[in-house]
Amino acid sequence: SEEYVREMVEGADCVLNLGAFMSDINLGVYTANIATDRLIHATPEHVSIKHHRFDQVFLGDFIRSLSDRLPEAQGRDPRIRAASETRKPPVAIQPDAALTVERFYDRANHILEANNVILADAGDSFMCAGDLLTHDQTAFISQAFYCSIGFTLPGALGVALAAPDRRPVVFIGDGAFQMVVQELSTLLRHHLNPVIFVVNNRGYTVERVIHDGPYNDIQNWRYHELVETFGNGFGWGVEVRTEGELEQALERAGREINQLALIEVHVDPMDCSPALRRLGEELARTNSLAD
Repeated sequence: SEEYVREMVEGADCVLNLGAFMSDINLGVYTANIATDRLIHATPEHVSIKHHRFDQVFLGDFIRSLSDRLPEAQGRDPRIRAASETRKPPVAIQPDAALTVERFYDRANHILEANNVILADAGDSFMCAGDLLTHDQTAFISQAFYCSIGFTLPGALGVALAAPDRRPVVFIGDGAFQMVVQELSTLLRHHLNPVIFVVNNRGYTVERVIHDGPYNDIQNWRYHELVETFGNGFGWGVEVRTEGELEQALERAGREINQLALIEVHVDPMDCSPALRRLGEELARTNSLAD
């Protein structure tokens, strides 16, 4: 979170937690300072207020009852910035500039449409995708609790079959992609049309920021060519290394909306979001204390 968000939450008289897991990832390796005596924690099956627990109070019932009883807010707290205000304006494309994680997600933030379903995989993908600006009808699926690496590719299959009028947009790292690559074949078999961004940083950058070593490297596949390998003339793949190449790929994905598009995005192995770097530093510190 941005620093002002942390300050507002930690300094609040009352923190209302509606269904969020109080896990290590969600709490920044437990660096969040949320006092129990100011916390109302509602889970799917119970509500805890300070040190008291009330069982068989279900989350939906609790939210509805709370909404009926709370007074209507009188305007927005001026300290809170709307998501639409945090999105950076479109920047001039530098066609020959090498892609970076920051520039890639900045550009992706301007191509999302109301009928998209965003699927952000474990690792830097969900760290970065959490800052994407979604429209009213845009859905967002992520899995930060168990960090189920690779779930987004089969997840896109489920989304596309269940809601054929929605177009999945997948953000997945190369390490995660290698664990579930066979589902690309299934997506092609059923003629589904997701846009799949495979971020190729040649290994597990989420692990590199904790403790780097050769065990974080993986075999570098030609990911974009797998569409042709698995396909039957349906769908296409391309690799991009520069901002200009990314623009061409995005334009084609937007034009050929009924085709599967796999865009392999090359970035430096140590390039990642500030959020992932902070998380890695804290995990590294915690691990050193355990040793």
